[in-house]
Amino acid sequence: MRKYGNKLLIKPARKSQQAILNKVADVLKSNRTATQAQVIMVLNPILRGWAMYHRHVVAADIFSRIDHLIWVKVWRWARRRHPNKGMRWIKARYFERHGMRDWVFACNKAS
Repeated sequence: MRKYGNKLLIKPARKSQQAILNKVADVLKSNRTATQAQVIMVLNPILRGWAMYHRHVVAADIFSRIDHLIWVKVWRWARRRHPNKGMRWIKARYFERHGMRDWVFACNKAS
């Protein structure tokens, strides 16, 4: 919590940020051989719950940072599964474009 004049700004705690990153890392580590759809089904409630809990605070910068760090973890998960494939192939296989946002970890397959 920070107070600037008459404004009180609350940000997610560093422990909370590290906890969500550790939880994502644990999920990806325990689901190394799971399909993309299974990984998404496990990660979605975790990430949505954390984001909904922290949505009322001043967290745009932190959400952006967490988004990037989770993307890095997911990219490593995808690369690990296909060590002999190129970056473009992995991107085409695991990531989609949704509107103006590219590199969205999503799939249309229901497994």
